[in-house]
Amino acid sequence: MRIQKKLLLFRMFIVLCLFLSVNTHEKFIQTAVNRILGNHSFSLFNYHVKYLPNKAWNLITRINSDTNYETFVITNYFSSRASLNNNIKKQRLAAEIKLKSIIEYELVNQNLGIGDSETLFPPLFVNLKSPPQLLVVSPRDNIKIIAKKLINPIYDISEIESLERLIEKETSASVLIVNLGGIATYPPLIADNESLIFTMETIAHEWFHHYWFFKPLGFNYFKSSEMTILNETAAEIVGSEIAKLAYDKLEIKQDSNIIKASEKTKFNFNDEMRATRTELDKLLRQNEINKAELYLENRTLAFQESGFNIRKLNQAYFAFYGTYGQNPASSTTITDELQLLRKKSKNLADFINTVSRFGNYNDFLSHITTIR
Repeated sequence: MRIQKKLLLFRMFIVLCLFLSVNTHEKFIQTAVNRILGNHSFSLFNYHVKYLPNKAWNLITRINSDTNYETFVITNYFSSRASLNNNIKKQRLAAEIKLKSIIEYELVNQNLGIGDSETLFPPLFVNLKSPPQLLVVSPRDNIKIIAKKLINPIYDISEIESLERLIEKETSASVLIVNLGGIATYPPLIADNESLIFTMETIAHEWFHHYWFFKPLGFNYFKSSEMTILNETAAEIVGSEIAKLAYDKLEIKQDSNIIKASEKTKFNFNDEMRATRTELDKLLRQNEINKAELYLENRTLAFQESGFNIRKLNQAYFAFYGTYGQNPASSTTITDELQLLRKKSKNLADFINTVSRFGNYNDFLSHITTIR
């Protein structure tokens, strides 16, 4: 019995040492990142102080039912924003008001207003602006985010790559600076250089993060990597559906000559990216780190040569994009589970309310098992 007790205590000691070692290493990396970034860091406090008061008027903005006018204001901004110059702020403000109106209308139609009212909580804000970039750090031998930091936009690629190399040298980790389509600050930051449909999807996506913050789903966003992916993927699904409902009402004529890059080539982006993630996971499981990184360099060139604007594939790339279950860089089963739940739901509102209840991934899985 004494020997068994000593063995148990020894095992507990080893586990504790490993836990402290991992935590200490991650804290070292986070400290190094903060020190190196310095003035590059984006201040959320300053952003909120500047923009939250300016968006207060959104609370009293009424839904405008003049669809033709809404279509004109929105499409006018998105089609001519590059040449608006002095009128850019005025035109952007008008587009923000109309985008808020049409997305809000669809959210209210899903019975997401307070009680039976048409008032959303939290209120929907739209702020079209160049968002900060995100610096992501992942271990080289594993795919996971161990540090991330919002930074002020850097437009010089050589400066971006220099900063990445510096942090990689200091931390011996995989580092990538990524552009963001939006972030769920309040008001949210929505990229002002994307397509109309992507912008609408992002507005709805970020609002659901606000909405779910007051529900078990969002409140437990950081509880585990599975809960993070569950949140992001659910927001992708509902954000896309809400945006499509709103976009279709605008009755914008599509240009039949527009063909997606993936349709111009036999190189299918989604299939190739999934295959890349599968091979990467396999190499890392075998502890073939150098071989995995050489493989990713070659895959980066393959994507670039096929017309896809991917600057660099590395572990940090897959750690970041892997949190979005519908992204082919992800290796999760959560997308399939959520799609099953969506299929079994009576409607979109039912899906939204059901997924909101889960604050634990195992509870979500148990529910999925019952509806299969």
